[in-house]
Amino acid sequence: MIPDSRMSSRRLVRDPAGAVWQVAVASLALAFFRFFPLAGQPKFTVCGFHWVTGRPCPLCGMTRALSHLASGRWMEAIHLNALSPLVLAILCAAMVGGAFQLAGWDIRERAIPAAVHKYFWSGCILLFLGYGLLRLFRIVP
Repeated sequence: MIPDSRMSSRRLVRDPAGAVWQVAVASLALAFFRFFPLAGQPKFTVCGFHWVTGRPCPLCGMTRALSHLASGRWMEAIHLNALSPLVLAILCAAMVGGAFQLAGWDIRERAIPAAVHKYFWSGCILLFLGYGLLRLFRIVP
């Protein structure tokens, strides 16, 4: 196959089905958090770690915090889970990135340097583990 000289080097050759799912799931999650506000305190917790230890895990309160963020109540959200703005940013980036991918453009190459992109998920995992340890020892709520 001879490459087409009219194709830009920024064009994608990926399967668009993954991008459709990415945009759909991120959009539905953001719409859910925006239009179906959750109560500040749940009647019961579904976290197995919390059931066993009585202490919150790094993800405890994330759903309620994202609901508060989508409604514009940032302080309540950060009080529930300090890492919720990061998760909201990742959801928004997934939605926008998937939409650009559907349009045929890969913005990751231009928006995020390769060195940063390479270590981003490792950094997120370390951040959640550190936050989990702080919550485990009751240093942060």
